[in-house]
Parts: sequence; C-alpha cells; structure tokens
Amino acid sequence: MRARIAAAVLATPAAPALGRFTLRPAQQESVTAIRHALRGHAGALVADAAGSGKTVLALAVAAGYDEVLVLTPAAVREQWRRAARDAGVAVRLESHETLSRSRRVQAAPLIIVDEAHHFRNPRSVRYAALARLARGRHLLLLSATPVVNRPADRDALLSLFLGSRPRTPQLLERVILRRAGRPEASVAVRELPSLLGDADVPGLTERLACLPPPLPVADGSSAVALVRITLAMAWSSSLAALDAALRRRIQRGMAMADTLREGRWPTRDALRDWIIGDDATQLALLLDPSELPRTPPPEAAATLARHLDAVHAMRACVAPMLESDAAARADAIRRLLDCEAPRRVVLLARHAETVRALYAQLRNLPGVVAIIGTRVHAAAGRWTRDEVLRALGPRQPPWRPDDPRGIRLLLATDILAEGVELQGCATLIHGDPAWTPARFEQRVGRVARDGQRDTVHVLRFAMPAGAAALLDLTERLRRKREARRRSLAHTTATTALRDAVERWHADPEDVESPAGPVVAAAEGQHDGMLIVLSAGSAQPSRLLAAVHREGRWQVSPRAATAHRLVVGCGHPLQLRGQDLRVARQVVSAWRRQVASRQVVRDVDTLPTPLLRRVAQRLDRWIQAAPLAQRSAAVARARRLQAGLSSARGAGAEADVRSALRQTRVDECLDRLEQLIEERPVLARPATERISALLILRRRLPAAPAPPAPSIESAATR
Repeated sequence: MRARIAAAVLATPAAPALGRFTLRPAQQESVTAIRHALRGHAGALVADAAGSGKTVLALAVAAGYDEVLVLTPAAVREQWRRAARDAGVAVRLESHETLSRSRRVQAAPLIIVDEAHHFRNPRSVRYAALARLARGRHLLLLSATPVVNRPADRDALLSLFLGSRPRTPQLLERVILRRAGRPEASVAVRELPSLLGDADVPGLTERLACLPPPLPVADGSSAVALVRITLAMAWSSSLAALDAALRRRIQRGMAMADTLREGRWPTRDALRDWIIGDDATQLALLLDPSELPRTPPPEAAATLARHLDAVHAMRACVAPMLESDAAARADAIRRLLDCEAPRRVVLLARHAETVRALYAQLRNLPGVVAIIGTRVHAAAGRWTRDEVLRALGPRQPPWRPDDPRGIRLLLATDILAEGVELQGCATLIHGDPAWTPARFEQRVGRVARDGQRDTVHVLRFAMPAGAAALLDLTERLRRKREARRRSLAHTTATTALRDAVERWHADPEDVESPAGPVVAAAEGQHDGMLIVLSAGSAQPSRLLAAVHREGRWQVSPRAATAHRLVVGCGHPLQLRGQDLRVARQVVSAWRRQVASRQVVRDVDTLPTPLLRRVAQRLDRWIQAAPLAQRSAAVARARRLQAGLSSARGAGAEADVRSALRQTRVDECLDRLEQLIEERPVLARPATERISALLILRRRLPAAPAPPAPSIESAATR
C-alpha cells in the first residue's frame, strides 16, 4: 500500500546515464516529471536552485527529440555547447539577443530557454518573438528565479505555453518543478561580516533628496523619484559609479539644451541619436524636423537649468573623495585575500565603473583579472573570456603563489552572474547591493553549485547610510522575497510530500503487492483517505487526498492536503465494514463530480474569453450560412472549436486574435484551421482507475485511568 502511494508521488526514474554525466536519483525523477508536463501541457518551468544541474536535466529531456533549439544568453553559449557535447545530445544554439533584434530563428519540436526570467516582460520584443516561435512546440523554461519582482513575472512565463488559462494550484503543481533543498545538491554557504564601514559623503544625502525634477522628454514624464533611486543605487556601489551616473545626466542635459535652443523638444528616440563622450555631446546624424514637431513649454529651459545645476553641485561634492573611496575598498579586498588564502575570490558588481576603479587599484597584485563587458583585463599576459572561465571552473586545483598564470581574484560585472560555473572560487564578494533577491541568489549560485568542495564564504560592502536611507532597500527586498515565496509556495508543499513518502518507496511489506486494487486502514491525525489513481503505464499515477471536515468529505489533488495526511499516518488498523461503505460513497461522489466536469471540460481547458469570441464569430457565420450548407458549417465549426481548445500559449492566442480581426469570414476560418494544424500534440487523458485506497481514522485520546484509592480510604475499608 505505502509503496503504491510513494510511486504515485515519485515519478519513475529516467535512465541515469547521459553521455559523460550521471543523473542523481532526484534528477532522474525530475526528467520523468518534465516529460509528463511536456506531453500533457506542451511546456514546463524548471525552477530548481542555481547550480543544481538544470542544464543536465534539460539535455536529458532533449535526448528524446530529433531536433532541439536552445535559447541562452550569449555569455553562456559556449558552456552549453560543451555540456551538449559531453552529454552526446545534438542541439542548435541561439542567443536571447538574437530574438531581441527580431532576427529570424528557425523553430524546433523542443525549445529550451535558459535563464528564462529574461522573458518575463510580455511587452518586450523578445517575449513576442518567443511566443511566436513556441507556437505548436514543446517549451522547456529554465530559471532559478522565475519571480524577480512580482508574481506576474511567473504568470508571464507560464503564458508562453498555457496562454490565459486559469492558474489553479493543481495545474501549477504539474507544470512548475522545483526540487530546491535536496540534500545531495546542497553546498554550505556562510555569510561573513561586511567589508568597510558605511563611509558617507557630507551633504550628499540632502542634495540627492532635494534633487529638482528633470526636464522630461516630449513623450515621457519627469520621473524624479526614479532618477533619485538610480543615483542612490550607483552611490551604494561606489563613488566612481555615482560620478559616472552624474556625468551621464549632465551629458543628457547638454543634449536636451542644444535642441531647446533650436526651439525643439526632443523625444526619447531623438536623444538616442546623440553620441555622448566623456566631455562632449555630438549629433550622429542630422535630425529631420518632421520627427520633432512639438515645441517645448515656456519653463523648459529653467527646469533643465535647475536640474543640471543640482547635478553639477553633487558631482563637485563627490569629486574630492573619489580616489579615497576606491583605495579604501581595494585595501579591504587586500586584507580579505590575506585572510582567505589560498581560496580564490570573485567580486561581482552591477556597475562597470565600480569594477574598473577596483581593478585600477589592484592590478599590481599577482593573479588579478577583470572582465568588464566583453573585454578581459589582466596584468599578467593575455586572457580570453573562455580561458578565464575554464581556469575558475569545476575541478580546478587551489591557487598557488608560484603560478604566474594563476588567477587569485576575479573582478567582473553581473554579466557573469548568470549561467557560468565558477566552482574554482570559494569566496564571493557582492560588489554592490542587488535590486532584487533574485540577483543575490544568481551571484551566489555561480560558486555555490554542484562540484563545489569548500564552504562558500559570502561578503558584501556596507552601504553608505545616506544611500540606505533613500533606498529603503531592506524593505523592498523583503516584499520581493515574500512575493516570490507566495508564487512558489506550492513547490514547497510538493517537495515536502516527496520527502515524506520517500521512505515508503521500498517498503518491504509491499514488494509482493497484488496486481488489483489494494485497500487498507491505518491510524491518522485526521479522518481521511489517500486515493491512488492509475491510467496505465503511459501516464503517471495521481494521488488524491480526501479529508472529513465539518461533517463533509472534501477531495483534493493538492500536495499540501496529501502531505498533512501522510505525515499523520500511523500503525495499521483492521478494516471495518463501515470504513468501506464510507469509502465507496466518497469515491462514487468524486466520480460523479469528475464526470460532470468532463461535460464542460476539465478546469485546465475551460473556454477563455478569447475562445468565447471564437464561438460567437462561428455562431454568426452559421446563422448567415444558407440552409442547404448549414450542416457542413456546423461540422466545420465543431472541428474548429475542438481543435482550438488545445491550442495553447501566448503565441497561439495572438494568432487567434489576428484571425478574428479579419473582416472576411473565409480568411478568418482559414487562419484558424492553419493554427489548429500547428498546435502541439498533447497526451489525451486516459480513464483513471483506483489502484490503492488507504483509509485513515483519527486516533482517539486515551481514556483517563481510574484514580488509585488513597491510603486513608483503603485503611477505612
């Protein structure tokens, strides 16, 4: 009995061997679960923690397809190429940036998207391109941080293959897989005290808080709050980053002043035509007057002047402390290197100016390398980016002072904060605070990942008090962590259920279980039932949980409900006739409920408002058809409705909207039929039968023992 329940929760493991890789047991189960999600819903989102082996999982799934397209950041394309070669899986690699530039990319039956959180904005060019590309294909999304700012980030990713269908807890448990916290993949991480103190700049906080609003572009708003936050974030990185941000604002203001003197109010696109150098601005091409038809308001010049005067004053306030700030940060890193020897250290920062200033101070130390954008800076010889990553990758020996080519300290921008493997480093420094918890996790995930042999040490520079007060970053991060926790709460329940039933997987009492349904009873903390539904070997078994509350039985497929019953399961009990009668009534009522739902389709395939618009258009077409052709029209409409009910994803829904905008009925119907031909092939739900039923009876409190007679009463008798 317990083994059958465990088999319903734990997927049948896939083959452990994949080229040079060997999948762990948890990874084998994840591969099977991903395959079921792709067959049933045309997509899956793998949200395992950074460094837990999502690339290997994706390649194991890709081994079952003839053609595979992998979309990945350009910075990690070479790493994917090596992993695919080691796994013996043929894939075609394209970068995210290719989709952003609207270049044509050929689709494949399986599309894998690494670092999928970069597609969380439905209004972006790359999102629309991926939605079109994924139409009618299987889509596998990989991201350790699918929720960056808000729950809508997760929903946007799921819409790529689910469309606008309701996000029920049952559906989320099937399509989002997160095996976080598995013991075999854990790496010890230790937070160390912050480097430096919170060195402040006198008067800078007040100047930044009172910054006059900037002059907006003709097609925008002033966004003074956003400007202050941007400058405060640069300040929290370093004074060099703040100075560069102030310089860019001055250059932007100079470009706007030039257009104002000509009586024009520039747009956002017009400002991009200006080449901004270190000390001057220059127009790249002659402006077409027709592109700038709006004249500036009368107070535009005065508004711009006030803002630029304040920015110049802040830059003058920062200038005397630029060198000392960079030197103090560099001295803190030198002391850390002495304490951490012979561990390698990596510093990751958002602002390139921070990395550039630190490298200028530390370049004379042996083994210091900096990666800023696509360029590699090193005092000892020439390095390519791939050579640096291989030198700091897994299975690298410790750093030796006598090695002239050994890398001791890597300074890099956040371009290395995603996808790359830096297990050769064991100490991470956050060069500046991240705006989201996701960025902190991505940075730590570069070193705290499979293959790391040491305890990872994590440090950060203390934020200046003024920047911390302006940003209120602690509260912002707390809200974003809470939003992510709520969005992925169901994965926590699923993991807890898996951990609870893992010890049942090889129960010796159940090795010789009969082929038919099995019924048993046991003690429990609640009156309930655990019901295993099987639909044959081609589809996974399901576990339902029935709980008796307030005089009613409630049946749910949610992992949290099943987990409460599993952890309370106790010793076996004798089956009673009353238990079996109640179980038959509950199961019969559940079957009737399922049958009634199938009449109006399952919750995953309920008609969306878009499909209702299709039905209304088809109904009007049928009503307008000649009587002799009406039977054929009805048959065609039914085929269209049945086919469109399985056409999923944001790309497919965009095509349906485009078809509905056609004024001619024939063109509309032809487009809808073409869409049906390109829809993904989904597994048809088979008839499920009960293969195991465990009845749980709540343990009654033991009756109190009768009080022992007192000595006085015994003597009296």
